[in-house]
Amino acid sequence: MSTMSCPEEITPVIPLTAAMQRRARQFAAQQPEASKARQVYLNTVAIAAVANFLKIVGIVSHPEQSDSWNPAVQFATEGCDLMLENLGRLECRVIEASPEPPTAIAIPPEVERDRLGYVVVKIDFFTDEAELLGFVPHLSHNPLPLAQLQPISTLIEYLTRLEAQSQINLSAWLNGQITSGWDALAAVAAQLQTPQLAWRLQSDSVRRAKPLEFASGMRIALVAGIHTVSDRHKAITVEIYSMGENPYLPPQLQLTLLDEEGNTLMEAQARVENQNIQFEFKGEVGDRFIVQIEFDTFFHQEQFCI
Repeated sequence: MSTMSCPEEITPVIPLTAAMQRRARQFAAQQPEASKARQVYLNTVAIAAVANFLKIVGIVSHPEQSDSWNPAVQFATEGCDLMLENLGRLECRVIEASPEPPTAIAIPPEVERDRLGYVVVKIDFFTDEAELLGFVPHLSHNPLPLAQLQPISTLIEYLTRLEAQSQINLSAWLNGQITSGWDALAAVAAQLQTPQLAWRLQSDSVRRAKPLEFASGMRIALVAGIHTVSDRHKAITVEIYSMGENPYLPPQLQLTLLDEEGNTLMEAQARVENQNIQFEFKGEVGDRFIVQIEFDTFFHQEQFCI
């Protein structure tokens, strides 16, 4: 994924579009109290503004997967999170434009942990703009002094490093490296619903599985494998299998292979009574690709490096 830079001296200013404000009004209208409705409105436009900015610099986010996009959660919490693809939640804290701006901003206790960092956004409805004031990766004080904010360019560098760390190095599997969340195939073999899966591997091959669960409770396994063709060239397999009691993948489940820029290379969709979907291809050491799984509201991506 390519990432643009942001000069340190520039504080990004994002227009508050009519679509952003329309969504904010829809969410705010579902709240029973005026003060909570105002908070939800501000949070919604702040999240949309940060998401738009990150899109510009090449970082993918999913506001619809954020807790702050859920009306029930909006009512129960003051959190203002933005889900970043394969990374986690970035907290967006809002201040309104004022002749006497605050020197610090309070962070709700429920978001003091499990966050990638904190971005402070100033909303100005006179100009219909959101200004991204700065970022901190963790809290050293609460309230957070605005003087401690780092430039937004630091946020981009920070997220770019995290993205690089989140890539799964398949060649490292051949050297015995373990990736968190990925199990040896033998450890999950009994749960995979297919009698035809060959488990015997050559010494220069590795296959590992990552269990995934839909909101309905149905589970699948994403299986990735690498086989040495030569020092430079590798054969790659990407597969999906059903786990648990259901022997078949849900129809319409889609598996897509993309290059590092997000362009589609291969795609396949499960049909009735499909037990698995599989891609096989060859690549060179250093090649990067993305695996994407979609079904109904479920969306999952993994980034790989050969």
